[in-house]
Amino acid sequence: MPDGLVIPGGPGFAGSPQPPDVPCDPTGDAWRGPPGPAGPPGPPGSATGTVIATGSTTPRLLEDRAADWQNVKDFGAKLDGTTGVDGPAIGAALTALKPHEAVFFPGGNASIVWGSVQGTTPTIPVHFLADGTTSGGNPMVQAFSRTGKGDLFETYYSGTKYLAIESANADAQGPLRVDFKNAASPGTNGFVSTPIVVNTSDYTGAKTSIWGVHVSFDSYSTQFPTGGWPQHVGISSSVKKHGTSWLAGIHVTAEEDSNRPSSANSALLAMELGHHANGDDDTGLPGTPGVRIGIHLSQSEQLPAGDFTPGVPVLLPAVFGMGYNLDGSTNAITKTAYGVTGVQTYQVFDARTATVPPGYTSPVAALRMDPGQIVDFNGASTATLAGWKGNAGAYLQYRSGKLYYVVAGVDKWSVDASGNMRCAGTVTPSVTP
Repeated sequence: MPDGLVIPGGPGFAGSPQPPDVPCDPTGDAWRGPPGPAGPPGPPGSATGTVIATGSTTPRLLEDRAADWQNVKDFGAKLDGTTGVDGPAIGAALTALKPHEAVFFPGGNASIVWGSVQGTTPTIPVHFLADGTTSGGNPMVQAFSRTGKGDLFETYYSGTKYLAIESANADAQGPLRVDFKNAASPGTNGFVSTPIVVNTSDYTGAKTSIWGVHVSFDSYSTQFPTGGWPQHVGISSSVKKHGTSWLAGIHVTAEEDSNRPSSANSALLAMELGHHANGDDDTGLPGTPGVRIGIHLSQSEQLPAGDFTPGVPVLLPAVFGMGYNLDGSTNAITKTAYGVTGVQTYQVFDARTATVPPGYTSPVAALRMDPGQIVDFNGASTATLAGWKGNAGAYLQYRSGKLYYVVAGVDKWSVDASGNMRCAGTVTPSVTP
């Protein structure tokens, strides 16, 4: 609108010329007056109004939205290395914390004297969100002086996400729990749902080792066997079958795809177990609670009443097959590679379906031993450590080209390679042995 033009209509503007020093209004139907004086400032710490977050429905005060998390900078923290301010600010944030609220660190370098921070309130565990915040050049995963409170530190540092509880309270759950339940959809045959997935790979020139899942466990408790607790487990799997599905507690599949023999740097282990004991052992002696076992299987089957009745055939569906290769230190003594104790056993080792491997001749060895080793029938002669390491009660032993039957350390009979039998006692003809 040209300056000085008379506006033909409009409430309050009809017949009023627009002053030359007032800019035109973009709408073309009015002219704007000069800006008025600034209004008085609002009260300190107050927002000027409410906002509605995009996509939501309820207006909220800005100060309420800003208080959803207790930001340590709102309590005076600098997080720039300045000493003497960050610790008190964290303490003030903890004091103002409502139940189950989080303390937020927006990144930076906190300067904290760890032993002097931050009081005992609240008494429940606190969630510290500290992505990108360091202290002394290290990620913030410490628990301040709040010993035994179970505080959880969640932080991101140098490419790694941390969930850390450095001072857990008694009988607490761990920092991560995953619940996954399918109670409705039948799904698709062959599809596998995996609540936790670790996908990793390397390349042909890689030298760095990759462990998909690693548990490092240091136990210092001296309470066992008081009441049988604690019982620590690095990795635990508990499965219970209620229907007809295929179910496995632990499933390991290892596949060699390099088309090279193991001697050509192509070792493949489906599962590796390292078991090291530092000191003498009395495992297995009467009255001793100790257990040192490479693999322990507890297997049972609930059968209807009447089973195991003489003359009544029964079905024993619980069958366990296992290969056990012992190749550790020469100082280690394996008492029982296959041990069956306290259960009803109809077989310990079954090689009926074994076939001759390439490069070997028949017959297949169901049991292969070195000269001097024994097949023990009734265990140690005395229930002492010396007796356990000494002669067995009755056993077969091959030595000096003969197979001997020995009782209490005395040779009773032998058979040599030509079939000649010698007996130290009396041979009595009888219809039955």
